[in-house]
Amino acid sequence: MAYYGIDVSYHEGEIDWTRAAAGCPRFCFVRAGYNNQNGSVTVDARFAENTEGSIEAGLDTGLYLYSYARTTEASRASALRFIEMARGYELTMPLVLDLEDVNVYQPLGREQTTRVAAVFLETLEEAGYYAMLYSNTYFANHYIDMSQLSAYDFWVADYTDWLSYTGPYGIWQYTDRGVIDGIEDRVDLNITSKDYPSIIRRAGLNHLPGGNIKTGSRVCIRSCASVYARTGEAIPSSAKQRPYTVGCIRSSAAYLCGLKQWVYLRDLTLK
Repeated sequence: MAYYGIDVSYHEGEIDWTRAAAGCPRFCFVRAGYNNQNGSVTVDARFAENTEGSIEAGLDTGLYLYSYARTTEASRASALRFIEMARGYELTMPLVLDLEDVNVYQPLGREQTTRVAAVFLETLEEAGYYAMLYSNTYFANHYIDMSQLSAYDFWVADYTDWLSYTGPYGIWQYTDRGVIDGIEDRVDLNITSKDYPSIIRRAGLNHLPGGNIKTGSRVCIRSCASVYARTGEAIPSSAKQRPYTVGCIRSSAAYLCGLKQWVYLRDLTLK
């Protein structure tokens, strides 16, 4: 099965997330910003707006950070800041290092560039997040020793009819000229055959609530639950008195068969 998604930053301007989610995307990566040579992070002007909008619209959401870091010290410091930014959200897609700036990394050489990436990704992984590397085919082939980063999934940008990257990858960004209703500018489009939200939940990563709940689980609604996830309607007490089977999970909510409603994972407990 193929899953389609988008990635956005302040460049796309104000997004109508209801309209955007009604189209083809199942997932979205939001730019958190970029790191600097001293390890600090400059936050994307629409980071919070886009992250909240994507999650509330029901898209499985991840974050990425563009890299200018030249040292392992700066890379680790920026990864820690990135983690702090991620902790405020229920993210069901990976956290991603965007490594592609030739002007920054060509002078460093392949060995140092690879170390910078490795430290960043290791820091994310140590913090309990699903870590991923993003780059384009040319950069990956010439400036990174990909064999040293084989423990991490690769999100590759390659705007050709047939993907020319020959190594393993998890997500293919196949165009930067996509048209999505609700987004005025052209937008990057991506495709994957991996169900990352299910993988992340099964592995207990990303500090998600309801991490052990999966499709097919028998669950009950917690007595403290207040409203349904999609409609905002109040959950009646009668709905909390019987078990349900989870039909599917998307972002931070589960669809309960029998009830025919979406309920936040934080409001569910295993039967």
